[in-house]
Amino acid sequence: MLKITDSRMSESDRLCVLLIDEMSIKPRLTYANDLDCVDGFATVKHNIKEDPPFATQALVFMARGIVKNWKQVLGYHFTSSSEDLQEFIHEAIEILHICELEVVSIVCDQG
Repeated sequence: MLKITDSRMSESDRLCVLLIDEMSIKPRLTYANDLDCVDGFATVKHNIKEDPPFATQALVFMARGIVKNWKQVLGYHFTSSSEDLQEFIHEAIEILHICELEVVSIVCDQG
């Protein structure tokens, strides 16, 4: 969606802010009948020899235009600690650069 939208944007309309929001969630497992899988684990890479950690945080990434009024959710992850945040920030910025959007600031309400 961003690739289609940004092809018509001026250089100033491509300036954006990366917004990051995190909220605590209750760690628990649930069975999804329709997908035949268990939900509730963190969606980050972990050591295969260990059990995956339960998710305790929901983390969402959004880009918002600075000059032009637009916004787009980039994705979300379920995490078990804030230490996972760094990798996701780099991934989100890389996605925005691929879409030829320029991140000029990051806003995060953690802590």
